[in-house]
Amino acid sequence: MLKVAKFTQKNYRKLAALENVPILLTIPYSHFVEFSRFSLQLGGVKFREVGYAPGQHVLPVLNLR
Repeated sequence: MLKVAKFTQKNYRKLAALENVPILLTIPYSHFVEFSRFSLQLGGVKFREVGYAPGQHVLPVLNLR
């Protein structure tokens, strides 16, 4: 499963390093995501948000591990 994620998904670590902006991978209706977004906004951190449907987020997250 990890190899599939590596070959099929974007490398968000490299993309964030190139843009010099953190990338927040999100799914709807997640209190963890809401808290993370709120904390970044409260701290004044500029970030880019990439949204996924629940279940669709598994491969991109696995690629980050």
